[in-house]
Amino acid sequence: MPVGAEVMTLAKQVESDLKLKEDKTKAIKYFTIFGFDPYTAGSTAYETGAVVGLPINLSYKSAADIDKKRIMNLVC
Repeated sequence: MPVGAEVMTLAKQVESDLKLKEDKTKAIKYFTIFGFDPYTAGSTAYETGAVVGLPINLSYKSAADIDKKRIMNLVC
């Protein structure tokens, strides 16, 4: 699932705050994940780059945005 424009703006702001060079930012690909924790794999130092999964809840503006059918109860 692609990352929404507002969440992508936040991601680019973080890149700017970290003062990443353009070659590093071009090596990062973002996608949306379910859950509350970001996911990362790879590295900007690798030729293949890095991927960053951003939680879907970052795009929620209200409780109406929550897809309640996709929420699962996890028993630990």
